[in-house]
Amino acid sequence: MNWAGKETLKVNPLQDTIVALRPIVPDLPFDIPNSIHLLDVTMPDGAALKVGPGLIADPNGIGFNLYNHKINFGWEYLWHCHILAHEENDMMRPILVAVAPDPVANFTRVGTSRTLRWMDNSTDEVRFIVQTNVTGNWTTAGVVNSATGPAKGTQQYTYLTSGPINRYYRVVANNLVGDTTVFPPATVAISQQYLSTPRHRLL
Repeated sequence: MNWAGKETLKVNPLQDTIVALRPIVPDLPFDIPNSIHLLDVTMPDGAALKVGPGLIADPNGIGFNLYNHKINFGWEYLWHCHILAHEENDMMRPILVAVAPDPVANFTRVGTSRTLRWMDNSTDEVRFIVQTNVTGNWTTAGVVNSATGPAKGTQQYTYLTSGPINRYYRVVANNLVGDTTVFPPATVAISQQYLSTPRHRLL
């Protein structure tokens, strides 16, 4: 690979070339939100893209119908070929980079209620995972979908009244990148999460 040639590589006829990339997340003075858009931006939401037997299959070889829908592409970059015929035939693919969101801030309980509140300090989170600790192990108490999106703001969660009162809580900011509509998220999605450092003990 000729790095001096702006990451350009030569592919000879009848030659297969495998390119492995490891993205480096730059230290930027500003935030970059997720790139969330329709799979085919030229078609309406829900439009049939590849429908019919034998057109497309999942990683397990099981066929399915593909309809246009929104996908979280994370930090989206384009890998493409400079041969004009390739570009015209859509031989270009996005590179998806999942970046862990910033931890939450001001994590606290609202008065004496059972509502936990925190400040969303990230522009690329997808959800928040509320975890609790009674016996020394953290378990998931609930999941809160992000209501702020690419903005920052206050989020909250009200936990159930059952179980012991004295326990620790914490909030995990989570960024789920990939297609979670067609395939199970654990199969194809990239999950990045950042744990909030403060803990709140309920008395």
